[in-house]
Amino acid sequence: MSDQDQKTRQDPGLLPVDEWYALVKKGANVAVHVVPNGRSMRPLIVGGRDSVEIWPLRRELKKGDIVLFRRQDGANVLHRVWKLSGDTVTTYGDGCVKPDRPIKRDQVMGIATGLERKGRHFSLDTAGARLQGRIWWILRPVVRFPRRAASKVIRQWLGIKRK
Repeated sequence: MSDQDQKTRQDPGLLPVDEWYALVKKGANVAVHVVPNGRSMRPLIVGGRDSVEIWPLRRELKKGDIVLFRRQDGANVLHRVWKLSGDTVTTYGDGCVKPDRPIKRDQVMGIATGLERKGRHFSLDTAGARLQGRIWWILRPVVRFPRRAASKVIRQWLGIKRK
């Protein structure tokens, strides 16, 4: 898997994403939890460890939102909204070098509202969380190589302590 893709897998024992999305299309307003694989959303989301809560999209998308979408090849991807233009959305992974190819808005399955890390919950569907993503986008060229330092700053901002 390339760093461009933040593929997701389902938390064991919970509703699979496909079944969840079928319920959403029928009007259900329920969340699904996914554990992303890969590194494309680092330092915010650590693949294989963090769990992300996804709710159906019931509002207009905003720049900085983290969304779950299905690519044309069928892969589920969790990335941040970078640009909105007409009926297309351009996303990028926080740890990626360049944005993804634009997708249609109807490929967006849901929006990330929370992050579960080591038993602690962090909200992702706030103006502050979106601002953090935009600041990261601006600072990325500067902190591209000293990622450890950037990760530390973001962890401190979120109040996450390392053991």
